[in-house]
Amino acid sequence: MQKKHILILAAISVICIFALLKLSEGRAAHADSEVTVSEIKQIARLNTVQAEEDFVFIDTIGNIGVVYVTTANININFDVDSLKFNESNDTLFVKMPQPSVSIHQTKEEFVTAFYTDSKVKLWSPDITPELSAEFHKNMEKKLFKKVCQGNLVKRASDNAKSNMKSLFSAFQKTIIIVDNF
Repeated sequence: MQKKHILILAAISVICIFALLKLSEGRAAHADSEVTVSEIKQIARLNTVQAEEDFVFIDTIGNIGVVYVTTANININFDVDSLKFNESNDTLFVKMPQPSVSIHQTKEEFVTAFYTDSKVKLWSPDITPELSAEFHKNMEKKLFKKVCQGNLVKRASDNAKSNMKSLFSAFQKTIIIVDNF
């Protein structure tokens, strides 16, 4: 999994460097930073983390409990069009936008269903379509919360800051990246 992340980040870095070289090819650097920043915004979409992870959840509704697993594709990125910046002398302050977190479940499986009351049952409870939909809705909320509280958003933010610093450093001597979230 780590190799996959490193390869993705390397590919993004190569694309950014290629775009930066294309941008500066055949012309002198602009004196006006606003023009340069707007050009960078046009060529870069900062997709900083892509991951596929498995999650296990336990949930209860009434006296029925379930254990289920889901596999999710997670994309965390920052919309470069939403970057805010301010220039002071030779320093460029870049304010990062909120991260955009998208989760697409590729697999969901109920592992087991059980009764949560103290009565001994010889069979598993029936999971009705309505109950299944409620468990699924709960799982989506838990999944989003777990992803947002996990390390992925911090890693995405760190990657975004590093990429932004690399992009803007070609045009400005001192770059300060500020979180907006």
